[in-house]
Amino acid sequence: MDRRVCVLGTLILSATAALAQEPPGPPKVLALAREEIKPGRAAAHARSVATFIAAVGRANAPMYRIALTPVSGDENAVVYVHAFGSFADVEAAHKQFEETVAANAVFKADLERLDREEVDQHASQKTAYYTLRSDLSYHPHSAEQVGRSRFVTIFTTRIKPGRVPDYVDYIKALNVAREKAGSDAHLAVYQVFSGAANGTFLSFTSVRSLAEIDDV
Repeated sequence: MDRRVCVLGTLILSATAALAQEPPGPPKVLALAREEIKPGRAAAHARSVATFIAAVGRANAPMYRIALTPVSGDENAVVYVHAFGSFADVEAAHKQFEETVAANAVFKADLERLDREEVDQHASQKTAYYTLRSDLSYHPHSAEQVGRSRFVTIFTTRIKPGRVPDYVDYIKALNVAREKAGSDAHLAVYQVFSGAANGTFLSFTSVRSLAEIDDV
């Protein structure tokens, strides 16, 4: 199991608006866009991101995402988290953004210029989609609670081929034991849908400060 602690970073547009679009509880679908930044290019990338955020704001483009930067793990990585209620919402969001770009020549030019600038900044870029496993989650935080947090811990578990049913049974039994013990854990569990190896599970929990981890 891979465990990483990340800082909740830049939020595109407003947290209030993004959270208002999501029902209580964890979103059903997450898109995780991971960017590996080339060594020595972090400052340039940060400037490009700031420029992108400003361009999105000027165009009033419909984009809601949170940037996670690592406290531990690969210091050259940035993960952008997009939350959706369904894959239909994913499709609708892509269409709406594309329509905004097509209707705004200045915004389109800004994006094309940023694409050229970022060619020398990224070592790799990839996106994966994950779906919520409510049956494996344990008292997950609400969207409002996550919005008040500063840090997110992400556990990545990769299951061997053919062993996913065993893992599911194990987590369900573990959650029963947590309930009996009165555990204060809060985990939202997601399973990969596309873009990552089959059998990949992500478990998310959020805290307002790292000091809260001492009590876990």
